[in-house]
Amino acid sequence: MNQCCDIAGCGTEAEQGCVAPRPLTQLPTNTKDSAAIGTTSPTISKPVTSDETEVQSPATTAAASRCLYLQGVRALIKYVPQYFQKDHVEVVIDKLLHYSTCSGSYEQVHTAERALENMAETVDPMQCMEALSKHVWKPDTTAAESSANTSSENVAEDLITLRALSKLICRLSKDSIRKALPGLKPMIFESLSSRQVDMRKAAVFLIVEMHASLGDDVLSELESMSPAQQKLVSIYIGRRSKEAKKGEA
Repeated sequence: MNQCCDIAGCGTEAEQGCVAPRPLTQLPTNTKDSAAIGTTSPTISKPVTSDETEVQSPATTAAASRCLYLQGVRALIKYVPQYFQKDHVEVVIDKLLHYSTCSGSYEQVHTAERALENMAETVDPMQCMEALSKHVWKPDTTAAESSANTSSENVAEDLITLRALSKLICRLSKDSIRKALPGLKPMIFESLSSRQVDMRKAAVFLIVEMHASLGDDVLSELESMSPAQQKLVSIYIGRRSKEAKKGEA
């Protein structure tokens, strides 16, 4: 049975009016054979009925729609960031944090996180800082809220917030960073002591970026770090300085 009949899924060659494919060794090598092939009647396959088509579930369709939505938002952030006003920034950051931490496909989570980083790199930095500061972990929480913050979803939100802040800090003025530092310190110390390696690294990278703007003033503000934490931060500050010098050269 030939390829046409395989696609249609029924009937014999005679019933379908299909011609068996010629072996590669018998392909035409001159104009006469080529013309002869042109006279062969066209192959017609049986149309695929609606019962044979693949039907996507509503959940699959919704997931695909969310990914397209996030890709569109990311494109707007990258190419027309000037159109994001204050109210837009807060809403978009809230939604991106939600979709980057909720259960979903890798494409959804990855796109939301990259869009949030793009936002920190392009949209008005003060508006982004104001919106992100609402998601910064604070110590004055109740016992119930504190236990809730240990959930995987909250840990993921803290991690992505720290990463976005690392992208944003270099765009802020020195005065703005100094004003924001007291509010960031509790989250930084909490993350430095986290069991999650990614959390510790994100906190160190944030300190390094602040050091690039403020210098050793940041380290004096964070002097309560343990010796091991101070050593780790110093190593990454040294790497950051070397990379900056190579870029200038």
